[in-house]
Amino acid sequence: MDGPSALTLELTGSKSDAAIAAGLCCVLLVCTTALGVAGALRSAEHLLAAVALAVLSLATSWYLARRSEVLPLHAALRWDGQGWLWSCGHDDASCSVRWMMDLQYGMLLQVQLPGGTRHWLWLWRKAHAKNWFALRRALIFSASTADGPAESGLSWPGV
Repeated sequence: MDGPSALTLELTGSKSDAAIAAGLCCVLLVCTTALGVAGALRSAEHLLAAVALAVLSLATSWYLARRSEVLPLHAALRWDGQGWLWSCGHDDASCSVRWMMDLQYGMLLQVQLPGGTRHWLWLWRKAHAKNWFALRRALIFSASTADGPAESGLSWPGV
């Protein structure tokens, strides 16, 4: 079975991942505080769960801030119709791409290189408008063929 058509996403060096994670963490803290003020956290278990979630989100954003790397100036993520390639300069390396979050106007991807290096990418629809729908098709196709429908979290009618 042939996959979606080939595409190339040119990526610019940025370190916005940590800032986005910190922003999402702040939103979570504000929502948790609002729940507490509104009286929705009535039991000790609810309060403990909210505090644990807040601490976990803070730890995650701290981890991303420490681990985030500036992408090389000439990096590209390529889909050749069957698999993903990470291109940095003249070298192409086969990689795996995991679709972590989709907000319709942006998505979070994790790119795993063979040497164990991981890149977290926030891709914005506006910045990649030309390839946005082709990218989504390639991500769905690669997730369904790599893991199968059950393991990838994708549901198929009648299965």
